[in-house]
Amino acid sequence: MQIAKAHGATVTAVCSEPNAGQARSLGADVVIDYRKQDFTSGSVRYDVVFDAHGHLKFGAVARVLKVGGAMVTTLPNPALIARSVWQRMLGSREIKFGNMRDHPEDYAELERLLAEGSVKPVIDKVVSLSEAVQTYTAVEAGGTVGKVVIRIA
Repeated sequence: MQIAKAHGATVTAVCSEPNAGQARSLGADVVIDYRKQDFTSGSVRYDVVFDAHGHLKFGAVARVLKVGGAMVTTLPNPALIARSVWQRMLGSREIKFGNMRDHPEDYAELERLLAEGSVKPVIDKVVSLSEAVQTYTAVEAGGTVGKVVIRIA
């Protein structure tokens, strides 16, 4: 969200109501509570839909993508990968998989945005290494807002 805002995008965040304030503080122009409204059934069309959690189905997302738009995820699954090949050949909308390891220049851009203050890390909590397994289980269950940092020393 912060990177999109730093590049001039209008951002719609889809989250639960308890996270709406955080989304707005990170730059969301519009916040949709997914518990009350399905953004894929609305009339608004998007250039990009970024699925940070891997829960969205392309068929639903395609309904709200503009022609030439893209669904981006960092959590591809086999069905989505197969669908992306099909979309690339025949579709007017794309599926892309975000992975900075494929684009080292992205690290330089991220470093620039961090240095200028356009992007700020969101840290939910810092835990010791001995708490890592229990914390990982809690993160997988949901409920964290931001990243969890594991203190090694």
